[in-house]
Amino acid sequence: MWTLLRNIGAWLAGVVSGGLTVALLEFVSHAIWPPPAGLDLTDAKAVAELMATAPLGVFIALIVAWTLGGMVGSGVAAAVATWRRVLIAGMAGGMTLVGAAVNLMAIPHPLWVTVAGPAGIVVGMLAGTWVGLQLRQSTPEG
Repeated sequence: MWTLLRNIGAWLAGVVSGGLTVALLEFVSHAIWPPPAGLDLTDAKAVAELMATAPLGVFIALIVAWTLGGMVGSGVAAAVATWRRVLIAGMAGGMTLVGAAVNLMAIPHPLWVTVAGPAGIVVGMLAGTWVGLQLRQSTPEG
């Protein structure tokens, strides 16, 4: 029973840490490149126009945020889980992928971001899982 609870906690810790990583990095990005004052986020046309004129740095920062979110989420889950750690890490990091997919469907992005964003998340998930497994093996309870 405790193993199951720990693994659920590992997944949850991975999801939360990955989500917080993305949120923090996007907050920094918005501080560097703030959206125009008075932007109505419910106006799809205004959001599409904003995305069409956004600087390259905005999109690079977004891809970095998603990649690191997938990495941190998967790494934390792999390090904390006790059973099927790769699966749990994939499920935790996969939530970043789901969030990115929702974002990409809701807001028009350039094609290269639509390709590079999810690819970066997958690479981040693989790297994070590897690091999490290495951290876990270096502890006495391994």
